[in-house]
Order: sequence, then C-alpha cells, then structure tokens
Amino acid sequence: ANALEDYPTWGGPSWVPTTDEILRCRVRTTGMVDEQFVVRNNKLRMLDVGGQQSERRKWIHYFADVTSVIFVTSLSEYDQLLFEDNKSNRLAESLSLFNTTVNDVWFEKVAIIVFLNKSDLFYEKYVVKKVPLNISGLFPDAPSGEPDLTKAYGWFQEKFKAQRNDPSRTIYSHVTCATDTQAIDAVMKASSQHILKQNLKDSGVLV
Repeated sequence: ANALEDYPTWGGPSWVPTTDEILRCRVRTTGMVDEQFVVRNNKLRMLDVGGQQSERRKWIHYFADVTSVIFVTSLSEYDQLLFEDNKSNRLAESLSLFNTTVNDVWFEKVAIIVFLNKSDLFYEKYVVKKVPLNISGLFPDAPSGEPDLTKAYGWFQEKFKAQRNDPSRTIYSHVTCATDTQAIDAVMKASSQHILKQNLKDSGVLV
C-alpha cells in the first residue's frame, strides 16, 4: 500500500528497486529458465521450470544429468485452487506432482530436497486467521484443534515423504521463507551438503 502511495516514484523512470522489493516480486515461470552462477567457488547450473500442468511436458527431458532436484511448494496454499484449474486443490496437486517427480526414473539417484516455502504467509493464515489445514475436506489426517506449527510442519513433511515408492529413500525438507535472505542462505548451505552427500554415495565413497 505504501509503495502505491509513492507512485510515480515507485515504478517511475528514476526508480531503483530495493533488495526487499525485488524479493517480493513474482513472475509466473513458463517453460524453462536456465541460470548459471558461482556460490562459494562452486559453479552451479539451475534449471527453473514451471510447475503448472501445461508446463511439465516441456521440461522433464532436460533432467537426464542433474545432481539434485529442489521441489518448491507453498505451505500457505492448502486451501486454494490451481491458477489453471479452479476445481483442483493446490496442495493435492503439489503432492501429485511430487509423487511423479520423486518416483521418476530420471531422478532415481539424485538428491531430492523439498522447500516448504512461504512460511510467513502460512503463519498468518494458519496461526493468526486459524484457517484449518483440512478446510478443503481432502486431508482428514491433518492436525486439528488449536494451531501448532511444529505439528503442522511435521505433517507437511510426512505428506511429501509418503509419496515415494521406496520408503528407504531420503527426502530432505526445509521450511523456508524466500524473503528471509539469512534463513535462505542457511538452507542453501544445508542443501549443498545434501547434494554432496548424495554424490559421494553414488560414487561409492559413502555407503
């Protein structure tokens, strides 16, 4: 609201966005975005793909040689419907896509990392507004009663782990807020360790 009040300074020809403003903008991913960058002397290549139903067939064949998959899902959308399908629940669809992803032959030997994102919006909806996790009626196993973040996060993590066909396969998960740069930095460090560990296992160095 404050930004709109400041227009045309905000968005005008002399406007330079702050880091926070950049982090809060959102552009829906279509097709695939290929980015290469260096983090702590490690050269990384990240393929960012659209999760919408119409986008998936465009990107799956690009993943033959990836070393990890970071699956980003929104904690706060458990009561919302898909952008392209106003009958399908977003969390149910995310679980379905993750089931397809984690059990795909392309990803049998890669590190699978789940980012349970938008924890700030989830807190507002679940704790402050007290919107039940099973308000859609699709998740009768969801924690009920007074909001409990620890139980809720644990439930989300278990819902995604339950999608794997191989129960012994490790699924790494992290609760994230994309606008919290310090927290994201810590999560990315941990994710790098997950990827390294998986690569060492594949090479036979670790059992």
